[in-house]
Amino acid sequence: MDILLIVVLLVLMAGVIVYGVIAYLRRRKDEVSERLDRYIEGVAAVPKEAPAARVSPLAERLDEALARRGIAENVRTQLARANLKLTAGEFLAGTVICVILFAGVTHMLRQNPVLTLLAAVIGFFAPRWYVGRLQGKRLKSFNDQLGDTINLLVNSIRSGYSVLQAMETVAHEMAPPISEEFGRVVREVQL
Repeated sequence: MDILLIVVLLVLMAGVIVYGVIAYLRRRKDEVSERLDRYIEGVAAVPKEAPAARVSPLAERLDEALARRGIAENVRTQLARANLKLTAGEFLAGTVICVILFAGVTHMLRQNPVLTLLAAVIGFFAPRWYVGRLQGKRLKSFNDQLGDTINLLVNSIRSGYSVLQAMETVAHEMAPPISEEFGRVVREVQL
């Protein structure tokens, strides 16, 4: 029985890792294509509609259920602050997978129900801790860039640029995350 449990858990872990790698590579490819399109179409061109995200029907139903209960909005806000391109359903499904993996591996190694329960609790909070850590890093990076951004905005306006042109300069000259946020503002104003 223990060998069967080990095999099932290893297959499950391998599947999760493969899914994660494929999702990462797909997103990375989309980012590169988007950047190339921006250079081909020109910087001042109005961005085209973003292609619809490929979401499974299960994830769509989970998102709808979470939205009805009022849980999705808070999760979406936290994911946006961490700059994670996940839906609330995907994040909560990942949380469930973490709980199962942590509890399963601990049960496989120790067969202690108390440790298994503790591992399940850790698996529940691990994704939230990760999102919080990403939020903190992003906020610190944003704060570190704020002085240079203000200088660039002021100098751009002094040299005769409009406020929108100065913001566009920040979007192109600065590094993420501040360039991403100013880029969003510029795109929204241009629409």
